[in-house]
Amino acid sequence: FPSHDTRYEELVFNTNDSQEYVDARLAKVKASLYKELRTAEYPPMEDYLDAIVKGDTEAEEEYKRKCLEVKAKYPKELV
Repeated sequence: FPSHDTRYEELVFNTNDSQEYVDARLAKVKASLYKELRTAEYPPMEDYLDAIVKGDTEAEEEYKRKCLEVKAKYPKELV
């Protein structure tokens, strides 16, 4: 069996689980969904570090702009 992604263990349910239990686990997953979506779209940190090392303030600002766009696209109140 291939190893499974443990990030989604909260989505594994048993037929005997109560609705309250299922709802609580889904709420936990939804609460952190924005973090995963942001992480997937943020530009590489290497770009920012490279800009700092080179003293390229334009590239630094571009990196920050891209990060802010991602934050706006996936707000904490996503769900």
